[in-house]
Amino acid sequence: MLRPLSSSAVRLSLLLAVILVASAITVGIVGCGAFDPPVPVDVKLDLDNMPDDELVERLDAAIEHAFRHRRLNTRDHAAWQIIHAVIPFGRNLLIEDPQGNVVRAMDYVFDGGAMRGWNLQPGVRLSDGRTGVVAILEEGSSTGQGHKDQWLGYMAVSSVTHSDAPLLLETKLKVRGEEHTIRDWVDQIKADIHDGRERGWSLMALSQYLKSTDKWTAGDGQEWTLDRVMGVEAAKDFRQESCGGTHALGGMTIALLNYLKETGADIAAEGPNQGRLVDKDGNPVAGGYAAANDRIQEAIRLSKAYQQPDGSFSSMYFQGSEHNRELEDRFRKTGHTLEFLCLSLSHEQLSAPWIRRAVIHLIDVLDRTEQTPLECGSLYHGLSGLVLYRKRMFDETRPPLEFARWADEEIAASAQKTKSRSHVADVRDRQG
Repeated sequence: MLRPLSSSAVRLSLLLAVILVASAITVGIVGCGAFDPPVPVDVKLDLDNMPDDELVERLDAAIEHAFRHRRLNTRDHAAWQIIHAVIPFGRNLLIEDPQGNVVRAMDYVFDGGAMRGWNLQPGVRLSDGRTGVVAILEEGSSTGQGHKDQWLGYMAVSSVTHSDAPLLLETKLKVRGEEHTIRDWVDQIKADIHDGRERGWSLMALSQYLKSTDKWTAGDGQEWTLDRVMGVEAAKDFRQESCGGTHALGGMTIALLNYLKETGADIAAEGPNQGRLVDKDGNPVAGGYAAANDRIQEAIRLSKAYQQPDGSFSSMYFQGSEHNRELEDRFRKTGHTLEFLCLSLSHEQLSAPWIRRAVIHLIDVLDRTEQTPLECGSLYHGLSGLVLYRKRMFDETRPPLEFARWADEEIAASAQKTKSRSHVADVRDRQG
């Protein structure tokens, strides 16, 4: 439970919130806004004894508030912000189009709607005569795709969270006026695969549409498999990877889970091979999937070892223990880490108190910043972790969150407003 803030802390919070909202106007499309609200010293969370009912109530309220009230639009926000929001909300993510209408973001952009930074172009000629789809790489961009395969990776991983509304291979999208499918995009990624680049997002995309044992010949003439991609990614120094390696870990985790499902392999829970990847007969497995599992298990262990007393995860990710006084830094790194953990841990592991502490920490930050713009990368990775946690922990015991219904309600309300505005305009025209 939260203790009341002191009057001075409340005044300081309100003052800073006003300043931050004003400064967010100057941020423009760089992010959803910057934030560093004060951290009152007299706020103490009951991290260990919060009842499930209260936790679920606060969790649901935080997620629904973000879905309904942190609305992005094509005037002020670009693809970098909007595609990040797809991760927690999937195909039900809503945005305002240039006319101010509320629409589903992925339907809008796949149907050719304009969005700054959404830069797709025709790719190579594929073996069966189709043409691939390329998302232009704009490294360091605050509007466009900053990492190879980032757009499709995020949209594909949203299908893990929202399996009731997956992004299918035959889903159609327009690229410079021409009709393509997600299959064209996936096949382009397969053609472009090569050593030397981050492949966390490539794994997110490819593992959704390929079997774990599939082989293909890339544009460099070499034979590739997901096992090879996993090995390349697992061998990297995560200190040099984006966001402490959490994206690489997320991509490897999704691919590994599909491998376990397809092959009957498992992670040994006990014995001499505890924590290692073993086949269905209990024998250790070698190769890229095994190397990826070793990195995943080590990251899980370090996440717990370096967790801070307030429930946040280390600001150094998996490299050491650090508690950054800046709330934005703690929220960003806790959100990225929790998202990875909610993908990789079993239901029993997710039930552990240390995970619950991190969840409560993120909910608390969202509650205290409801009226404050948050930076999009931080916000939506954190929300992704919370949505995953909610679905995996409580969907079987409590009514699931109804993203599709919420979206339909918001779209209907927007259409009614548009109709009312149009009616007023017609009356004025007739009177004039």
